[in-house]
Amino acid sequence: MGSLDTYPLSSDCAIPPMNSASSRLTLSFLSKSSRLVSCGGNNSTQSCVSYEQGTSWQTFATMAKNRTGHSDWVFIDNEGEEKILLMGGEQSSKSTEVAQGQFGTDFHLSFNGAGSCAICLRSIVVLTGGFRRTHRLRAGGHKKVVSYTSTGARAMLPSLRTPRFYHACSWFITGGAVVYLVTGGTSDGQIFLKSTEILLPSATTWDFAKPLPHPLAGAAVALMEEERPILTGGDLGGGEFSDKVLEYRYERDEWKEVGKMLVPRAYHGIAVVPYNSDVCKV
Repeated sequence: MGSLDTYPLSSDCAIPPMNSASSRLTLSFLSKSSRLVSCGGNNSTQSCVSYEQGTSWQTFATMAKNRTGHSDWVFIDNEGEEKILLMGGEQSSKSTEVAQGQFGTDFHLSFNGAGSCAICLRSIVVLTGGFRRTHRLRAGGHKKVVSYTSTGARAMLPSLRTPRFYHACSWFITGGAVVYLVTGGTSDGQIFLKSTEILLPSATTWDFAKPLPHPLAGAAVALMEEERPILTGGDLGGGEFSDKVLEYRYERDEWKEVGKMLVPRAYHGIAVVPYNSDVCKV
């Protein structure tokens, strides 16, 4: 079964496990319908399932492409409806799909979106890094950073200092300005990274920030209250997964352990659900 953790740990939130365990999936929260949606992953590459309070996980949609190691973004369309944009993946590296009852192929990404990490804002999504094959067909990461709108309009941003894929990323606000953050991942599929990079407003290069306590890949970050990126889990290598919950504090440039998950995990999905949401009621 696909177990779920909540942070902060709360007995008031009772979401049943998904019908099957999977990794390299995405997890989205649709606030208007108070619904969780999980798409793709290594055990359900073309399926999306959803959960609403008082029900069980049920089929939501069948994707046009197999997707594992992809990214997601919840956006508002011109009619004011919430939609999920799915981007890239190991089997569909540059394609995207939008939820419109049925999933259909939309625009193509500028670069490989397998193992990329999406920084999700209200009107744009910023796709960072990703997987690529080297000239010797070895696994490698790339440094590209591109922002997209829901229609596919795009803008190039400064490239990362370090090529990486299966990394974690987020944004946060400091002094009224939005700062982008990436951390961890791998550059070659073998050696994991602990470096952290941030992109300040109007900056032309990413700056290195406090590294993680340990190299890891496959962690997931959620944003709490627009100022606190919360990093969960991660692959430590050697078959060991982390159960730690870390918080990045910009004012001190530090990663602070703030909790533990019930189950060590990596390559998992993460979503922010408001306390007063129906989906989290017992």
